[in-house]
Amino acid sequence: MANTLQKCAEILVEHGYGYCIPTTFNFIPHEGAVYLQMVKQPDPFQANQYVEVNPFADNIEGIHQLHAIENWLHRNHQGLLIMCKDAVQSAPLSKYDGYKKRKDRIEWCVEELMK
Repeated sequence: MANTLQKCAEILVEHGYGYCIPTTFNFIPHEGAVYLQMVKQPDPFQANQYVEVNPFADNIEGIHQLHAIENWLHRNHQGLLIMCKDAVQSAPLSKYDGYKKRKDRIEWCVEELMK
């Protein structure tokens, strides 16, 4: 999963969602977590300069990241999105589980890009 999150962070930077993937922090990061720098010049006295990359989390930040990755895929890898509709076979879903199906498809696409 760490490699998938690293690839997601690279896509988000290329998409313009964040500025870079930082290597130094003014806080202690969680082990195995990937972060994105959200401001151009970090200020040690300002909060919320970094966000944890996890587009598969069920929170607002995760949903925003998932949308950004999906937009990037639409612009740069339309064929991959078409292929994933046939490749990702989810269990029968209720009519309210479209978000989970979409999340599975985007995760499949990111993993294919890593190959």
